[in-house]
Amino acid sequence: MGNTLENFDFSKMMKSHTTEELTDIITENRFDYNDYALKSAEKELEIRGVSVEEVKLEFEKSTKGFGKRINPYLIRRNDRRAKSTILFLWIIFSLSIFLLIFELQYHKHLRSAIETGEGLTSNQLMLSEMLVYGFTLLVYITELVVGILFISWFRRLYYNLHLIFQPLRYTEGWAAGCWFAPVICIYRPYKIMKEIWRTLTIFLSKHEPMVSGKRPMIGLWWGLFIVRILFESWAHRSYSHTADIRDFSSSSELEIIYSILVLVSVPVTVILMKRISKKEQRTYELVRQILAN
Repeated sequence: MGNTLENFDFSKMMKSHTTEELTDIITENRFDYNDYALKSAEKELEIRGVSVEEVKLEFEKSTKGFGKRINPYLIRRNDRRAKSTILFLWIIFSLSIFLLIFELQYHKHLRSAIETGEGLTSNQLMLSEMLVYGFTLLVYITELVVGILFISWFRRLYYNLHLIFQPLRYTEGWAAGCWFAPVICIYRPYKIMKEIWRTLTIFLSKHEPMVSGKRPMIGLWWGLFIVRILFESWAHRSYSHTADIRDFSSSSELEIIYSILVLVSVPVTVILMKRISKKEQRTYELVRQILAN
């Protein structure tokens, strides 16, 4: 493949471009071309008596060191989405506390029914079961809302970073699509989150040396998310195969563990979002200040 590109006569293609188009190729649009095409464009400019070094230096000055032209008005607000997501995460946390209490009561009544031989007809047991089902439904609905809000926040954050910084590893659409693509959903959201943190931290550290470059809680956040998904699937599979009261008791234990995982993962997610949002907003402020000078 490399030999094919090397042997291709890019010089003929570059001769058909105007000088202005060639300067755009080696500056603003340089990431859209391979090395051979860029060298041909630079050679053609030199033939026309244009200094490539001066073109690049002028471009660097005009872009304030960002390496691309930035329109600050295209940067979209994302703080409201972050706040809305965090609010609903705390709602899930609150509902999960009640759910855990009712699940513990339900499990206690199941164990009591097994010991006394009452079966599944106990009034207390039936009431506990209704409360568990009701709060489980509320948690699932709220989790769906959080999923939509989180992905919308995540995508907009990645979109804004694409406007400011040189091409990131993935296109902005993957910030949303990666959550639904088979196999890719296991690792790509984590990779994009790491890239977001790293990109923000590197930029801020150049202007504010005290900024931490660590990746706190990203691994923990993603690990808890994967464990939750696997455990939830296991719990549902266990519940669907219940045949008697002892099976219900075993299934309820899994549901209790899942609720505990939710109670642990929510604060971790909130802390991570707040730290990233703080870096994000500070980055936008600095970008606007730099471009205004």
